[in-house]
Amino acid sequence: MTARWRRMRLSSRLTLSFVLVIIISVLIMVVVANQIAVRRYDDLSRQFGIQWGTRIAPSLASYYSNRGSWEGVEALLSAERGNRGTAGPAAQGLAQKRPAESPAIPKNNTGPAARMLLFDAQGKLILDSAPDQGTLKITAKQIEDHGIAILLDDEPIGTLLVDASLGRLSPAQRAQTQSITTLLLLAGLAAAVGVAAVSELQTRNILRPVRALVDAANHLAEGDLSQRLPVETHDELGEMAHAFNTMASKLEEQNALRRRTTADIAHELRTPLSVLQIELESLEDGLVEPDSAYLSGLQQEVRHLGCLIDDLRILSLADAGELALQHEQVDVAWLVRSTVRRIQDTARSKQISLQARVDEQTPMVQGDAQRLAQVLLNLLTNAINHTPPGGSVSASARSEPGRIVVSVQDTGTGISQADLPHIFERLYRADRSRSRVTGGSGLGLSIAKSLVEAHGGEIWALSAVGEGTTISFSLPLDTPSPSDR
Repeated sequence: MTARWRRMRLSSRLTLSFVLVIIISVLIMVVVANQIAVRRYDDLSRQFGIQWGTRIAPSLASYYSNRGSWEGVEALLSAERGNRGTAGPAAQGLAQKRPAESPAIPKNNTGPAARMLLFDAQGKLILDSAPDQGTLKITAKQIEDHGIAILLDDEPIGTLLVDASLGRLSPAQRAQTQSITTLLLLAGLAAAVGVAAVSELQTRNILRPVRALVDAANHLAEGDLSQRLPVETHDELGEMAHAFNTMASKLEEQNALRRRTTADIAHELRTPLSVLQIELESLEDGLVEPDSAYLSGLQQEVRHLGCLIDDLRILSLADAGELALQHEQVDVAWLVRSTVRRIQDTARSKQISLQARVDEQTPMVQGDAQRLAQVLLNLLTNAINHTPPGGSVSASARSEPGRIVVSVQDTGTGISQADLPHIFERLYRADRSRSRVTGGSGLGLSIAKSLVEAHGGEIWALSAVGEGTTISFSLPLDTPSPSDR
């Protein structure tokens, strides 16, 4: 059954589920309504039986008082049971003989016929008003609980039991409860049909975007990254379509980035290799002398290739989550000052003012000091390369709730708003010519981003063309206070 259910289409399963819920609900409603009706009729029957017996009991007591026995009482009970509005001859004679204070025989011609049982003082059945209806099995306990005592001078002379007081349904009442049950079942059937029709329509509306998603996903798997779904609603289905569109857009962007990265890596590798090939061919042909300056140029190209390979290796390790970090207590203030000192001569040679602004009370952080110095050195080098002579570059560190923020600010050329969101992408450079004068391979900021994120931090940039750039990164605090250093 489970396997067959799983093989069914989702639309069929949804429709069948709705119908089953309605059927179960209707069955529960029918059972509950039937029980309520039966109990209500039982209560009404008991009340009727008790009231009827209470009304007849004085007439029976008067009859016994006048006759001195129960002989002939069946005429009175027959008149009471029929209740046709006119008593029989025996009842009429009793009415003429009874005293004035005796209760009148009931003459309600709208009441139902009641089966009455009369017992003597010892509990022996004297009379059954409807023996043709079969033997009525009654216990002594039922006679005691539901019977009406017939008293004469406060002495019990018998007990009257009306069968209705036992809570038994009459044929008419049973027919009425069956009619209620039938009507509820028919109503449930109609509701099930209606729900099946409505659920079928709703299921189609729900599954239409799902089928569209499946088709789009299949095309996406085949390489068509232009697939998009229309967002027609604001419910979960609309959110699903929006999420798919976002995923497809990201995949398309990543695919374009991958192609661009492959081309850029090929370009970065081709340039030094081409230089090396030309220089080595010139050396082989005897066109140049292998002096120290010439060999230094070759060595520089080799170093450039080595740096590019190292950068790509760091990024691949970060992507795989295998970048090894030597965690220790890092003094951020010392890190900023020492890194600034390392690059001070370079800044001075380019007539750029380089300063470190740190608070001596800056807390320490857990991290890899060498990797963090690599991040800061990369940011300072970029800032110096993009700042004209006479400009300034500063490195600062400040404490914020739960983190340390390190910033590198320059007064350089700035970054356009179109390029700003992409500067941390691999091999992305605003200078499409990829000149080494204006920058390196374009991996520096990507590496910085990977290293910062490996420390549990984040990195961001603010810039305006012609006003300069500020690149900041944060590190989570997990450090002792400065006094503990």
